[in-house]
Amino acid sequence: MRVALYERVSARDKDRNPENQLQLLRREAERADDTIMKEYVDEASRKQFEELMRDASMAWAASYRNERHSEKVHLGQARKRARVEAAGEQYQHGRRPLGSAMILQIQHLANQGLSRRQIAASAGVSVGTVQNYLKAAFTH
Repeated sequence: MRVALYERVSARDKDRNPENQLQLLRREAERADDTIMKEYVDEASRKQFEELMRDASMAWAASYRNERHSEKVHLGQARKRARVEAAGEQYQHGRRPLGSAMILQIQHLANQGLSRRQIAASAGVSVGTVQNYLKAAFTH
């Protein structure tokens, strides 16, 4: 993840060195395999913080939201795959899994020489579903 580091030294802590805290933040970013894009240090003001907020703007928020959404989607897909496979069915990404009887029917109709459109009409599924299951059958 791309990150920015921010350290603020208050007016009453002027003798404190912000570099100590920045070293800790850099180490944490390295541990998390983050890329530090910029460092901001305020000494008795908030100008750097305001610059950080301007730099971050909506692009950062959108990127962060997209990353979190992507993680949730991948976790959901993994749970669905595990549930479908535990039931002994074939996992088909983005689709409702078809039972083994339906898969056998699709394969049987294909072996009879029917077109994908004819198979779809006979089995009551979409042409895309027929295509996906036949493709999966030939790759396994």
